[in-house]
Amino acid sequence: KDQIRRLSYDDDERDDTKYLEIRTHFSLDKIAEFDGKRYRSDSSLQWLKRFIYEMKGTRMPQNSWCEPFSLSLDRAAKSWYRQLPKKTQQRWNLLNEAFLDFYCSQFDQSACTRYYSASRKENEPICDFLIRLNGYARTAKIQYEKGGADASDHVEQFLLNCGDDEVMDLLYPLQLADIQRVE
Repeated sequence: KDQIRRLSYDDDERDDTKYLEIRTHFSLDKIAEFDGKRYRSDSSLQWLKRFIYEMKGTRMPQNSWCEPFSLSLDRAAKSWYRQLPKKTQQRWNLLNEAFLDFYCSQFDQSACTRYYSASRKENEPICDFLIRLNGYARTAKIQYEKGGADASDHVEQFLLNCGDDEVMDLLYPLQLADIQRVE
């Protein structure tokens, strides 16, 4: 498994069998530190996928992923991790499930809840937020493209959650009822 019988001497055996223990070292610098912020299910899930991808590259057994996982957590996430039962901290499948339940719970929400709770992420271009919000609206089956009440509500939802006061001050008085005019 992790040992090759060669190279270092074993005093207990007279046939001078040599052993070399190979340690699997992995670089944590490829794994970004997880910030531990909740209600950012997209970024939490992406971080977990990157972590799993990097750990699969080490060819280590899954339960040995728990230690590098804990070392990759930021302050807030470490507090969450320390509150987990020891059994959960030592078994990857339980730890993975706990992480998904705590940090990625937004994916369990209905499409409407995701749409109405969407807000612009820090450093996210406003056009990207609009595209993401439009996608959430389509998934929630909100008929914003056909005009009417849903369309004007969608424009208002965008303006209230875009996080840019200048854009809101510029567009809100125009009472735009069509998201394509906002674009």
